[in-house]
Amino acid sequence: MNLDDVRASFGPQARHYAAGQSAALFGDPARMERMCTLAGTGPGVRALDLATGTGFTAFGLARAGCRVTALDLTRPMLLEARAAARKENIGCAFVEGDAHRFPFRGGSFDLVACRLAAHHFPDPAASVREAARVLAPGGRLYVFDISAPEDDALARWIDEAETLRDPSPVSCWRGSAWEAWCGAAGLRVTHSDRPRWRYIMDHWFGRSDMTAEKKTELVRRIRAVPDAWKEPLSLDLSGELPAFGTPLVEIVAVKG
Repeated sequence: MNLDDVRASFGPQARHYAAGQSAALFGDPARMERMCTLAGTGPGVRALDLATGTGFTAFGLARAGCRVTALDLTRPMLLEARAAARKENIGCAFVEGDAHRFPFRGGSFDLVACRLAAHHFPDPAASVREAARVLAPGGRLYVFDISAPEDDALARWIDEAETLRDPSPVSCWRGSAWEAWCGAAGLRVTHSDRPRWRYIMDHWFGRSDMTAEKKTELVRRIRAVPDAWKEPLSLDLSGELPAFGTPLVEIVAVKG
């Protein structure tokens, strides 16, 4: 997927990400507080929110006292974020740009944060290298995203399920891959966790305006998973819609 395809995919979805259950997901206070603790936020910290979307992470960083720059490729997402920032009287600088090639000088930031976005990146290793470049010595990279286990077959199933619902994801990158990319970029991993979650299915289906045919096929695939996958997928078949979740990855890496 090229940059124009990404813009075309995410522009119409901006309204879905800005409110409702998306707000509860992306702006979850407990996860935001955890990010701020792990990432070392505080007054005066120069923070870059990478692939900000409609700004939830940027606002959490700003409320923690950081001087925030929010980068995103998609103008409608940035327009939603700017409007929300004005409404809540939150000061952030919003910049339109590519997550693989940052329009910033080296050493410009103390923190780069990327939450629930990197599965859309064609080349996350390039994003990590760019994060290392723009971080000052001692600066931190914080990554939180949907992920995949080391089981190749299950990882493929997760990627196929994600792209059946919405063609914009590239891959649910594994935690081991993130650790390797950080090391190759000269960053030292200080925290690596694999938490779990379960999707709110009506919301997950609806956010991408999924067709009825694709929804039926995805429900069929979820119900048909092997028994060995039910636990890593947090599968729940008790409701009208089956519920599942991908694994997550949470990484903190330090420069120098």
